[in-house]
Amino acid sequence: MQGNSLAKILYQVDSKKAAEPCEGCRVVIVDKLSGRIHEKKPLLSFRKELRYFRVFSRSLAVEGKGPRCEIQGGSFDQRLELDLLYRARCPAGEEERVAKSLGLGSRPDLELNRWLQKRLEEFLAEQGTPEEVYSGFSRLHREAERRLSQLALSELGLSLQVQIQRRGGEMPERVDIQIQDLGVHAKDSDELVKISLEAQLEVSDSAAVLRHAATPEDWRQRLGETVRRFIATQVGLHELTYELRTGLRRRLQLHLDEFLLEPAGRRLGFLRLAAEIPASSAVEHLRLEHAVVCDIRGSIHQIRVQHVLQLKLQDLGKFRVSGIEDLDGWLRERLDATTRGVLFEKSFRDLLVDFAPGESGGPGQLRSLTETQVDRIGYALQQMTVIPDLEPLKWKDGLSIELEGVFATLDSRVEVGIGLVVDGRIPDIFIPHLDRYLDPQAAKELMEDIKKKATETLAVQLHGLSPERIYMRWFRSDRPGEEGVLDILHRAVSSALTEGFGFAQPRIVIKPLETELTQRVEALMSRLYPLTVTVYPLGGKGQREPVTLTTNVEILRVHLDGWHVFRSRQFESISEEIDEILRVLREEIEATLSTIPSEFLQYVDRGDHLTLRQVLDTTCETISRSFGLEIAFTGFQRQKTITETQKILLLEQEVGKETQLQLDAGEKRRNARLRQLEQQLTTEEQLSQDLAQELKLLLDRKKEFLKDGVEPEDEEYQAIQERIAEIRADLSPAEIEKRHDPLDHLNEKQRSSLRLEEYGVDKSRSAAGLTTGRRKPIALPASGGNGGGGA
Repeated sequence: MQGNSLAKILYQVDSKKAAEPCEGCRVVIVDKLSGRIHEKKPLLSFRKELRYFRVFSRSLAVEGKGPRCEIQGGSFDQRLELDLLYRARCPAGEEERVAKSLGLGSRPDLELNRWLQKRLEEFLAEQGTPEEVYSGFSRLHREAERRLSQLALSELGLSLQVQIQRRGGEMPERVDIQIQDLGVHAKDSDELVKISLEAQLEVSDSAAVLRHAATPEDWRQRLGETVRRFIATQVGLHELTYELRTGLRRRLQLHLDEFLLEPAGRRLGFLRLAAEIPASSAVEHLRLEHAVVCDIRGSIHQIRVQHVLQLKLQDLGKFRVSGIEDLDGWLRERLDATTRGVLFEKSFRDLLVDFAPGESGGPGQLRSLTETQVDRIGYALQQMTVIPDLEPLKWKDGLSIELEGVFATLDSRVEVGIGLVVDGRIPDIFIPHLDRYLDPQAAKELMEDIKKKATETLAVQLHGLSPERIYMRWFRSDRPGEEGVLDILHRAVSSALTEGFGFAQPRIVIKPLETELTQRVEALMSRLYPLTVTVYPLGGKGQREPVTLTTNVEILRVHLDGWHVFRSRQFESISEEIDEILRVLREEIEATLSTIPSEFLQYVDRGDHLTLRQVLDTTCETISRSFGLEIAFTGFQRQKTITETQKILLLEQEVGKETQLQLDAGEKRRNARLRQLEQQLTTEEQLSQDLAQELKLLLDRKKEFLKDGVEPEDEEYQAIQERIAEIRADLSPAEIEKRHDPLDHLNEKQRSSLRLEEYGVDKSRSAAGLTTGRRKPIALPASGGNGGGGA
């Protein structure tokens, strides 16, 4: 057992020793030939080679030294000699697996060493060639330690912590470097810039690290000097200011890895940079708006040119050298001088040609000169917009006019109001018709001339049209060969603007405005007018009872042929006109319906109602002839006559009397029945009380017989038993016969008596009435009364 580093975890004993008690351990019996575990010693040991082990799972971890390993690189001097150290423990429940995996060899610690060396070699073979493993073992050895610990638990059942060390010392580790306030100079600036640096140097080649041993302070000095030299020769002030944490950091990292760290077996894990840049008036992005006022050759007027610039700082070093302190003021001065120099001695027409859309004369020249100027101070011109205040150029983009006016018609007594809106563009401003407007002052007169031309065109067209046609046939005409007024005006205005001013497909909207006539029509059509007419049927007043009809009058529009009549009628107010219309209509209806027999006027079904309605519609023509208006009736119905009202009242009275008589008779029958039931209940109650008293006495007597030990065949005892049975039968509740309440029959009779159809009164119709929808007046002959009577 001497020299076994795992003896505190596992050792072999003989069978007798295994039977002795042992605190904190477990005895595991293993058949070496079959590898089988036995819970206890088998009775027969034939063909078995049993091994007895004591396994300790509660002991502390033991420390040991594993095999020595070697990693060979690409040359003879590239070799790493490694020592494997471990701390081992047997987890509870893993005793059998530990005994079986480590106890069957020559010695448990030697078995563990062979296993460690084999698994380490397998791991390293998976990582690449020997040269790759050698150069990168500093980053692999931690992973190797974790792999060995995991495999030991899964394959051996052993909790194993492995540590790999270079023989004679620890493996090379990373180095952390911090440098504060490192003074550097950019290649294009004499200003001192202080930067701070934080870096982590990782191991890329362990052998190279060991050959080039350097302390953290050595690395700090080397790193600072390399960074200072790199910035002084390869980095400008602009890059140092704006790209320190992006592009410059990547460039510097590549430079340090290649020229400083890689030969020494190191590489950068990360690199952080910060810098204190002296204050400057430069801004990284600048947007500027500036207007320049310029003179025009041959004119006392000036034009205003609006500039919008977008600049980006490209070279801070150039800007520092320029010495500019007020960048905004410097740009405005350059724009003033450049714009006036380019536009000097140009006429108004020349400017229109230079700044026309699609041309690159003025704007292109201004952009090129401005771009050269800002480049000299380290800026790039990203965008430049030049907008001259030249009125004719706006015509290409579009212009809009609006006007309203009152125009005379063919009838000098009637005027119409017209509104006009025009949206359009003039694509070619150099046509001969516009030559006189290509001047700063005359350009402002174009809009007024366009309005004037449109107004004249409307006046000429409307003067030749009658008011009736304008008002009645504005959108379209129902007369053969006649065009709608709107189409006439639209075509005339479009032609005038296209031919006179070069408009390209202008969008034109023409609409009539309100006048006294249109306001009068809208007021008449704004609501319904109730109308009540009382008609005395054929036979004269007093001989036939009158019939009252109600309806609503709706004014639809001016009649197709009634324009002149409508315009000629004059009233002080709308209410006066409505009163006159209703008066005429009432008289016409009375005259028409008075010729219809009374039995027809007093209709009781829908067919007669519709027929009467058709007769009523013939009166609409009177309003068309007299007032020039088209009307319709809605909600037509008649009221109950005096006779119908009296019949309903008498019927209700008769029904009430009959109902009361039935109620009185039913009440009497019910009271008599109640009195009879009360008497019967009183008698039955008294009888029940007597029987109950008798039953109590008989039961007491029966108890006495039983106490005396009477025989069951005793005649008196049997008589008592029979009487008790009879009384109990009489006292059982009898089924009460179900009877109908006499009032139910009375209610049914009363309900049936309330049906009034036999009297000719339709209650649903009389309550709801008959309503008809809007209908176009029916054109019947003037003698509507005769036509209605025939119907």
